Amino acid sequence: MIGNGGIPTAPILSYVEVCQEKQFWDNDYFVNIPYPEYEAHFGKPYRAIGFPATFSVSQPPPPSSPAPELGQHTIECLTEKLGYNEAEAKGLIGEGITHEATPQTLHGKM
Repeated sequence: MIGNGGIPTAPILSYVEVCQEKQFWDNDYFVNIPYPEYEAHFGKPYRAIGFPATFSVSQPPPPSSPAPELGQHTIECLTEKLGYNEAEAKGLIGEGITHEATPQTLHGKM
């Protein structure tokens, strides 16, 4: 509680600290996310922290995929959102102005 005001508080934990807390495991706060490349490499599901609060009426859906990798959607963002054509987008990548992920950069680090 903050002072005498009765405002509830809780510590802010790092990802490692969350993973070490038995309560999070007991309350099923971790979810499996479809990630075939991870599963193929490590032989187990990709687990992530789910939504940190529980509601009595409804729950938000769990994540359906892992967060995008750096550069995973560069071409789509440049062409669909920013109006560049594909040649211009590839030119920006070629000049080192931006980055496009490749299968090697996406999965080579696993």
